[in-house]
Amino acid sequence: MEGKGKGIIKELSEVKAVDGQVGHESVHLHRLLKPEKGGPFFLTLTLDAMPPGGEVEPHYHTDCEVFDHAFYVANGKIAVKAGDGPERVVGQDTVIWCPSNVIHSLRNVGKTRARVLRIGASGKGDFACKTVYPGKK
Repeated sequence: MEGKGKGIIKELSEVKAVDGQVGHESVHLHRLLKPEKGGPFFLTLTLDAMPPGGEVEPHYHTDCEVFDHAFYVANGKIAVKAGDGPERVVGQDTVIWCPSNVIHSLRNVGKTRARVLRIGASGKGDFACKTVYPGKK
């Protein structure tokens, strides 16, 4: 019967922050939703808390068919680069979309902590992509 099943309701206080992820070392990651048993299959939802100067280093994802990102700047001042365009400084209530295999980066250029909601989407539920950081060995 349609309309039945189980959803997920989480408060931020229920999610332990993850620190030290490669390329995101200065960012506190709160993985709100991720592919797992009983969870979503096609997306991840992460809140990135970035201290002043904190950054997500330039990188792209490869070796998977689809792995798009959408970002929503909840607060703060972010320098963002998505693809071949110029870097742009944006603020609260800005949406950024970065399709698969396109280089992207974010950096907090403000004086206070910034919070960015990150959605990763995979057309086949495959999140085992390779992440490439150009210039990093």
